[in-house]
Amino acid sequence: MTSAGPLATLIIGEHSSIAAALTAVLNQLGATLIDHVPNGAAALLLMREKSYQLLISDWAMEPVSGLQLLKFVRAEPELAHVRFIIACPRGDRAAEIAIREAGADGVLVEPSSPESIKRPIFHVLQPDANAGRKHAKARSKNA
Repeated sequence: MTSAGPLATLIIGEHSSIAAALTAVLNQLGATLIDHVPNGAAALLLMREKSYQLLISDWAMEPVSGLQLLKFVRAEPELAHVRFIIACPRGDRAAEIAIREAGADGVLVEPSSPESIKRPIFHVLQPDANAGRKHAKARSKNA
């Protein structure tokens, strides 16, 4: 696996155990600039102060859900380039479809093992990883 390097990453979600697992995997990939906030509203505030190349968000949060946060990020020209992974419950096919249609770069299905966490992160770090955003933009232009 290639190294993530100095990849600024924001983990968004209230579960500290999941954040710790994500941080461990990111560290294995070489990422060291990692922040964690408990919800989408806190993420929006922090993104005004700092720049990130990767966002990993939980699906179910209040007051701003992972899907709402993704839609906001994709709608903002200065943030649209940010890679975005959303974690959703195993078996929630409707959530997975909504996440992909909104332009996520990856979906992390929970519960996850360290190896299954690495897959979507590694995928979005590849040079052609902006495919999700391209497909979402093409769908919105054709709608």
